[in-house]
Amino acid sequence: MLLIEQSNEILPVITSLQGITLGPLLGLFILGALIPPTTAQAALISVIVSFLFVLWIGLGNILSAAHGSLIDFSKPISVEGCTIPVNSTNKNTNTEEAFILYQIAFWYNLAIGAAVTTVLGIILSCFTKKNEKPLNKDYFSPVIHRFLD
Repeated sequence: MLLIEQSNEILPVITSLQGITLGPLLGLFILGALIPPTTAQAALISVIVSFLFVLWIGLGNILSAAHGSLIDFSKPISVEGCTIPVNSTNKNTNTEEAFILYQIAFWYNLAIGAAVTTVLGIILSCFTKKNEKPLNKDYFSPVIHRFLD
């Protein structure tokens, strides 16, 4: 509720929160279903790190927007030639620019979470101890059965 009170709109908040949670889960699914050499330790660590990373980006984006440090790229509106007196104010009075990761659109939180989880899981799998149990082909996608042998 605090995030929604700080923000002017609810769509960026809800979409950010969905991306923060679903991005690492999508990455975990990709690791488990499509990348056989992934270890459980690497998958767990990559999901936690990805969740915290995307949480940092998402909350920073929301709070920067509420603070007014994000640049508003909305189209200019002109009242030139209007006979009705109109008062207009500049919404962005803050001259401080937001941190570069906070400027990433909230729509990309899911993709960032999935990518960080997948890439970090692959890298960490190279350094963690692999379980030497044989892999059951029924647990993997038929597309990668040829890579399991």
